[in-house]
Amino acid sequence: MKKNVIWLIVLVALATWLLLQKRNKPSGLEFGAGHLPGTPLLSFDINHVSRVKMASSGATSTIRKVEGTWKAVELQDYPVDYEKLTRHLRQVAELRIGQVLRGGEKTLSEFGLDSTAEGKAPAEIRFFDAAGALLGTLWIGQPRRPGPDSANAMRPEGWYVRSNDGPVVLVEDFLGDFPRMARDWINDTLLQIPANSVQEVTVTASNSTYTLKRQDEKTFILAAPEQGKVVNQAKAQQVAGALSFLSFSSAIRRGKEIAEAAFDEPDQFRAICEDGMTYTLLLGARPDENTRYIRLAADFNPPLPPDAAEEGAVPADTTPEQQAAHRETIQALQKRTSDLNNLFGSWTYVVPRYMADSLLLSLTDVVSAPGTEAPH
Repeated sequence: MKKNVIWLIVLVALATWLLLQKRNKPSGLEFGAGHLPGTPLLSFDINHVSRVKMASSGATSTIRKVEGTWKAVELQDYPVDYEKLTRHLRQVAELRIGQVLRGGEKTLSEFGLDSTAEGKAPAEIRFFDAAGALLGTLWIGQPRRPGPDSANAMRPEGWYVRSNDGPVVLVEDFLGDFPRMARDWINDTLLQIPANSVQEVTVTASNSTYTLKRQDEKTFILAAPEQGKVVNQAKAQQVAGALSFLSFSSAIRRGKEIAEAAFDEPDQFRAICEDGMTYTLLLGARPDENTRYIRLAADFNPPLPPDAAEEGAVPADTTPEQQAAHRETIQALQKRTSDLNNLFGSWTYVVPRYMADSLLLSLTDVVSAPGTEAPH
């Protein structure tokens, strides 16, 4: 009898232990099918996405695909930067679950994933297909930092995220630079032309015009009617480098908000480069004391083939490889010209005043002080 009682106690204890283990183990129904380490976080095909809506820090923005081109809605459908688009959408598509935080959905604020937390709400990224159906939602919380004794204490060990209303998940990817706002998706750089590639610059401002021509790597001279005047070479190099980094603070679609009167009497900057590209910039009125309206256009005049006496001529000592390389270069520059004009032709840009001023140095600025000798 005593032995039977002992066996009964053992069986009850074992049944109790098994029941507790079952209760503590997360079920597939609770966390959603497929939430296993190493599996994709998102369940939809990123190639089906046609619209992305982001909400972060109390602001919302949207990018959408229109006739094959992605555009930023809040920025009057300004084109999204293709490199940024493909990089970040690919990053989302390739997110893999590193660790599932059991019970984390009950303490979302601990992971920066509480959408009701004022000032600390997660970024909400929603993905839609071409028909407007919601494909899924990605919540981006806070990074997980390593301990203070770690060799990489400043580098996140991962990021806390959620897919839809699923569990809190830790992924290894760095999500700190994932675009939250429409402006984060565009390229605000207009031109990056190295100063040493500029061969000639013509500046027209305040009814005065001058032209600088490159004589050698370090020297510019003034063209007629200002030839003979001594050039301040530091200032000339500054003019030549005005397009080395030209960016905009905002873009306005032409014909909507900017009256053409803003460009009734524009100043002008034109640069001719050694590759045959010409960039013409019209500088219009000032919307305020710190900015200026600007419009751009590009042109291309193909340079001569190597050792050619005239355009189209092919010298006898030019190899087929050189000829092919020359044709490829010409085609690439023709495409660049077309792409730039397709973009520039639709927009009026607002640039910072200091950038606009660097394009319009006066003749007095680029002429050396009296008594300085001109280069021979």
